[in-house]
Amino acid sequence: MSLALEGIKVVEVTTMAAAPMAARLLGDWGAEVIHIEHPVTGDPWRVWLTLGGIQLEPKLQYHFWENYARNKRSLSLNISHQKGKRILRQLLKTADVLITLTPALSTSPAKYCLSSPISFLKGGIWATLSCPPRELAFSQRVT
Repeated sequence: MSLALEGIKVVEVTTMAAAPMAARLLGDWGAEVIHIEHPVTGDPWRVWLTLGGIQLEPKLQYHFWENYARNKRSLSLNISHQKGKRILRQLLKTADVLITLTPALSTSPAKYCLSSPISFLKGGIWATLSCPPRELAFSQRVT
C-alpha cells in the first residue's frame, strides 16, 4: 500500500515544536523528511527533558526523541559555513518542500544561507511555522 506523500522530499531546517511536528506528520504520510541539525549540539529536543534539571532514565529519554524524530533522517550540517551552505543548496535542488521557522530569514538557521530559499527548491513549496514570541504569549493572555 502506498502512502499519500510517497515520492515527496521535505527538507526541515527547524528546532522545537510546531514546525518539526508538521514535518513529522509529512513523514508519517510517506514523505522523505531530512532534518538538518547542528553538527556539534544536534537538535535541542534530543536533550530537552534534561535541560530543566529533570533526569530521566536514558531509555525514557530515547523514546521521547524517537517519537519526535520518527520517519525522518537527520543530517548534521553547519550552515553557517560556506561548505554547509553549498550542501544545503544542493539538497534543496532535489527537494519539493522546505520547512523553516518564521521569520525564516531572521531567527531560523536558514538565515545563514538562504536569502531566497524558494529559488533553490525543485518543488517550490516553502512552509514557515512558529509560535508567538514569548512576550506576546505572556502579555496578551485572555483572562
